[in-house]
Amino acid sequence: LRVIQEVASLIGIVCYHKFLKNVPFRTVFMVSTIVSLLLNSTQLLLVTRVNTAMGIPDKAFAAGDGLIVQAILELQQMPMLVLACRLCPQGVEGSVYALVMSVINMGYVVGSQWSALLMWALG
Repeated sequence: LRVIQEVASLIGIVCYHKFLKNVPFRTVFMVSTIVSLLLNSTQLLLVTRVNTAMGIPDKAFAAGDGLIVQAILELQQMPMLVLACRLCPQGVEGSVYALVMSVINMGYVVGSQWSALLMWALG
């Protein structure tokens, strides 16, 4: 699955560069957030086994879902990274990139911890 996610990241970067580079940041954020919300809810289909009723094996569904979700996540991150690079002083782009990626990764960690706590609380 990790290889599929890395390929999806590349697809997201290429899609942003080819199609969304001139689209306003707010539009990209809003559309990608809504699409991400809808696609992340497809995990419910996997848990409730609706995918097997539709004739899609679990591994294929998980791989396809992971590919699409990762590409959308990359589309969400690209405008933020581009904006951060435009705003930062020359010569510190690497530090700003590291800071932005650290904040994003911290958000993922905190989100997964809250999810685990909520699942534990709900049984």
